[in-house]
Amino acid sequence: MVIFIGTLAVYFIAVVGEYTTEKVIYLVIDIAVITVIDSVICTMLARRRLSSILAEIENPKQSASKTKERILAFPLFFGLVSAMKVPGVFVPVIIALSIQVKLTVMNLMPLLLAIPMNIAIVFDITYLFTENSLEVLLRDKKIRGAHADPKAYRKLMLNGRILLLAISVLMIPITVFGYFIVLLN
Repeated sequence: MVIFIGTLAVYFIAVVGEYTTEKVIYLVIDIAVITVIDSVICTMLARRRLSSILAEIENPKQSASKTKERILAFPLFFGLVSAMKVPGVFVPVIIALSIQVKLTVMNLMPLLLAIPMNIAIVFDITYLFTENSLEVLLRDKKIRGAHADPKAYRKLMLNGRILLLAISVLMIPITVFGYFIVLLN
């Protein structure tokens, strides 16, 4: 994510042309600070939720089926939290750029088009990674035999995952080539 935002910042440096070396350093510092703050907030939310789930596993009074439902609901929660990091990083970067440089709609378009594309990619990757990582918790003796109500949590079915991944990958060339076509006209 940081690499992508840094690349777009270099694009603005090249296209807008109003940057001195000092402004480039400030822009890189702005991007780094914004990304760190956003990552810390996301990590705090996820750790709080996950630590409460782990406390439920260790609590003998807690229902195993409710704990299993919370574990199975966690990948969707974490995917959504991670996906919301994208606007959380892009919007402050756009504000920082607009303070430092005069932006036109055409200069701002790559950043605006990159937001939905990155939301889909980040959600898909985070959801799949988190779901695979929670296997260890689901193999716990207390949780393994518990029955979880399928209506208590949302599942992202295989066809939904494939569709989301295909859309997010297809958005990349469509966004890039569409922007070039607009620039040429």
